[in-house]
Amino acid sequence: MNLEEIKKTIHDIKEKAVTKEKAIEMLKVALSKSMATSRKTAFSLGGTQLIGVGPQWFTKAEANATELEFQKRADDIYLLGIMLGINPRQTRLFENYAQNEEFLKAMDTTEHADWVPTQLSARLQQEVHLALKVAALHDRIPMPSQPYDLPYVAGRTTGYLAGEAVAEDSPRIKKSKMAAGKVRFDAKKIAARVILTEELVEDAIIPALPLLKKDIVEAIATAIENATINGDTSDTHQDTGEVVESYDSRRAWMGYRKLAAASLDIAGTLTATKIKVLRGLMGVYGVNPNKLALVCSMAGYLKLTDLTEVKTLDQYGPKATVITGELAKIDNIPIVVSEWARDDLNAEGIYDGAVDTWTQLLMVYKAAMLYGDRRNITVKTDFDIERDQNILVATQRLAFSRVFADTETFVVRGYECPKI
Repeated sequence: MNLEEIKKTIHDIKEKAVTKEKAIEMLKVALSKSMATSRKTAFSLGGTQLIGVGPQWFTKAEANATELEFQKRADDIYLLGIMLGINPRQTRLFENYAQNEEFLKAMDTTEHADWVPTQLSARLQQEVHLALKVAALHDRIPMPSQPYDLPYVAGRTTGYLAGEAVAEDSPRIKKSKMAAGKVRFDAKKIAARVILTEELVEDAIIPALPLLKKDIVEAIATAIENATINGDTSDTHQDTGEVVESYDSRRAWMGYRKLAAASLDIAGTLTATKIKVLRGLMGVYGVNPNKLALVCSMAGYLKLTDLTEVKTLDQYGPKATVITGELAKIDNIPIVVSEWARDDLNAEGIYDGAVDTWTQLLMVYKAAMLYGDRRNITVKTDFDIERDQNILVATQRLAFSRVFADTETFVVRGYECPKI
């Protein structure tokens, strides 16, 4: 606790001769600032703030079983330390883990003798990615700056027939006509806040750590999923039947529904032919089904499983939905069911707050969009003295953008799709 700050406040109270109520308020503010400063420096060892990323195991993405267990334990002591406002090595949990030879070896190398985790491990970052369904369809790139302009060439490289180079002046290989361009990735911060009781004790927190980590993973992942499907950065959000506030994750970037360049009315009985017509709207991007994904709600998925072409044994063989009850592909295109694909839309595929009869199908060319990772998940805590609460905030910074021209048809939607 910063005693100098408290002394200064007491001196000001005496000098200004303030009322009792005002004096109490001034002391509360001073105490709050002092506690915040204490918590932010909780990981300082010997007066030196550790900045290193820690042992190689901690940041290793392709880890073996032993390394994964180390990452799990490191995450536990990191979260425990940050919630209690103490150095993770001072917790009893660390003392228990230190009895494990492999764990202690990883923590106490020559290079990292005093190492403590100051961030979440690669394992928890991977858990967020594994929790993603729709967002997992797209590749990811690191963002070295904010914003980041990704250079690219528009168009396709063409292969030509090249003659045998038998002389010094043999003709050059014909070059493809490519146009230079760039795509801007503008990272947004996705955040989740957890309120914790002030009466935090280590023994009570430890059993809750797995649930806390799961909660953080799900909160970040669902926000990304929702933005990827329903995102709209226009002044007026496409779903006019509700107020989409500026803090809503759907304000992060343009999602599938907004990026759809072509649409098909699939009202009436849903058939495999309509799915093929929808695919045909993608032109050359619809050629390879392995590069596509059909994103739908649970209502849309049940509608797909009821198609005549996939339902019966004579039509679809031993994988018919009448036998398995499930459908992984349609027209050889993988199906991705998301809870964030809406099934409360009007006939135009918009939520208007009045008509909620329809759902929709979204067909996506996966390579046309990328995620940019600016910063992995970080966790911070603070204490709200006025509410007597500990606050834990987890944040991640990332971007999502198309890398194809907006004139290309890489997302199409089938609207007015009836629900079961």
